[in-house]
Amino acid sequence: MVLFLWLKFLPINMCMISTSPLADGLYYYTCITLIDITKTDAVRHYIDGIPELRSEYELMRNQQRNWQTILQVISLRVQPMHISVPIIATNQTLTQFGTLFATGTVWAFTFGVEQEAVFDLPDSPNKVLLDDLHNVPVVVNLKEDVTISPAIIDTNGSATKNTIILR
Repeated sequence: MVLFLWLKFLPINMCMISTSPLADGLYYYTCITLIDITKTDAVRHYIDGIPELRSEYELMRNQQRNWQTILQVISLRVQPMHISVPIIATNQTLTQFGTLFATGTVWAFTFGVEQEAVFDLPDSPNKVLLDDLHNVPVVVNLKEDVTISPAIIDTNGSATKNTIILR
């Protein structure tokens, strides 16, 4: 329930955030980031076409690259299931992120896993996934309204944390 006090701006189904398995037998996690991970399905390089659309396509391709990067890191340890499309929420107070960030746009998605506490270490929930994600390079200067520097996923910097995982 604490999640919904902080994330009331996100239309995430309350039953999707749980520490016990749902009827489908999965345990759900939520990833919230300041990095543009918009799912665009742009997976090919721009080869030919209308020159005026090239920059728009490259933006969409880089957004998709970031989305695929996060999913690939998660997939190093588990097979994520029931992956939601990232939700975008603008003008949010960013109290859970690094001190450099006051307000901005966030991207959030949920995914399910079969094993309970698969990313946990003793007394450190989600620590394994947070460590896996930390310092992974991403493409920045897309549609973010905060400055992400260096261009990495940061899950534990006190000033520069740009990604959190909730269970």
